[in-house]
Amino acid sequence: MDLASAKISKGDNKLQSSDFIEFWKERYLFEIEYQNKLYEKIGIHLAIITMIIGALGFMLSNLHVFDSGKISCVFFALLAITILSLVICIYYLVRSIIKYEYAHLPNSSEINEYLIKLDEYYKNPAIKTKDKNKLLINDLNEIIAGYYVQASSQNMDNNVKRSAKIYNATRALITTLIMLSITLAPFFYKYSIYKKNEAKEITKNISMR
Repeated sequence: MDLASAKISKGDNKLQSSDFIEFWKERYLFEIEYQNKLYEKIGIHLAIITMIIGALGFMLSNLHVFDSGKISCVFFALLAITILSLVICIYYLVRSIIKYEYAHLPNSSEINEYLIKLDEYYKNPAIKTKDKNKLLINDLNEIIAGYYVQASSQNMDNNVKRSAKIYNATRALITTLIMLSITLAPFFYKYSIYKKNEAKEITKNISMR
């Protein structure tokens, strides 16, 4: 962000108060901290999604244990709902990550560069004032205060929108976990039967030898 664009009009007396600047500074830091917490939530979601995908992969690789019976129909219906819920969850997570640009404080070189320009401006002989240093400091404070206001507002708007997306992703994730738990019941029932029959077949082949 250009420092000059962050400057607020000198007529605003509120900018003369250090409390005003401190308030928006704290607000700015709060939004940055909240941004990091949102990334932590996304990380937890991704970890759970990875485990869910592992469980789904195991079931999908063992679909041969199902026949055309009623239990199989129930299983595939539950599996479809589980996968759909997972897709919705991933969709909202992706929406919570992309297309969000956060405002950050300018680096020290940018601030120093603008400070030099202000200093050169107030050294102009055409500007008749006894306290040029005070005017320079006031201008710099106005720029910093304006930046805090603009950056805090932008970051807060991003965090509100992202929080809504993560909330929807959480709901979808909970639904996915519930459906996965239900889906595992018919799967392991059929899987255990298949394994028992497989073991019997192996025992039978060994005894025949």
